[in-house]
Amino acid sequence: TLACYPEHYAMGAPREKWFFINGICTSPPVAILNGLELAKAFHRPIHLIHTPTSGVVTDLWDSMTARTLRKDGKLSRLAYDVVKEALSTHDKVVIVGHSQGTIVGSYIARKLLKDKRYRHHAPKLEIYCIAGVADSFRTDPSLSAHFGRAVPYVEHLANGLDFFCRIGVLAHLERTA
Repeated sequence: TLACYPEHYAMGAPREKWFFINGICTSPPVAILNGLELAKAFHRPIHLIHTPTSGVVTDLWDSMTARTLRKDGKLSRLAYDVVKEALSTHDKVVIVGHSQGTIVGSYIARKLLKDKRYRHHAPKLEIYCIAGVADSFRTDPSLSAHFGRAVPYVEHLANGLDFFCRIGVLAHLERTA
């Protein structure tokens, strides 16, 4: 990961760690600019988990197979390991995912809830999805009942006129936190 934060901002709450996962066709410089804008908006350092681009066709194919066929690639597994480590050492971990990044975020949540060694960290995870193309986003009802909120905590920001949101989060509300 690469941390993005303007020098004049404090390092943020020392027990929090924030991540940004970009969408398709995002070059590293654009991902860094996105991270800097998020850092300015939230006054926190933002750590980038960059999904590399191989062009629009390949990126769309990778997104489709990861989302629909649950063929989670190497990046999703690496991203899970990075977030899992942060959950072990921080009181709160926040993921902001954009488009394809929401698919990676859904993988992280799904994997965390299945991982018996790290599942107890799920209440510390918050995921914010922008232009969500993920077609499912599960939470754990048993943990939710105990904490009085969805675990992990998930919010979606979706435009009803956005094609990818319409085939993603908006088309699958019954399977989405």
